[in-house]
Amino acid sequence: MRLLPILLPLVLFPLLFSISTQANDEPDGLADKEAIRDKTASFMERLEEGHVLAAYRNMKGVLGVDTDPFMEDAEKARQFFGQVRERVGKPLGGELVRQESIDDHFHRQSYLQKFESAALHWQFSFYRPADEWVLVGVSYSTDLEPLYQRD
Repeated sequence: MRLLPILLPLVLFPLLFSISTQANDEPDGLADKEAIRDKTASFMERLEEGHVLAAYRNMKGVLGVDTDPFMEDAEKARQFFGQVRERVGKPLGGELVRQESIDDHFHRQSYLQKFESAALHWQFSFYRPADEWVLVGVSYSTDLEPLYQRD
């Protein structure tokens, strides 16, 4: 009987820790499209400062997909940006150039990130399964064709 008060916390603490950790894995979500714009603008600012992994980590709280593959993509992006900076210079800024939606279910934002001698197309995709928006994809490309619009 004397061991019960000692063993009980040892058994319950890991269980409670596991439950609280699982609860924190749920994305917080974003309330509206303005909050999405603020979040993606913050991502782009971190990129411009050269903090690629920090930009991705900042999005983890609103992530609606598995974290591990997302952070693997972050590491690939970090390596890619090292090469980009060597070849085309430092970032000169980014601009939100397009927003598209499928009613209130999906929302996509496209940014043009400019460098000294080239540019990249960044795309953020959000999904609204219930009341809040969650991030379901981040991609970047040297293909700027989707960003062109008729004058």
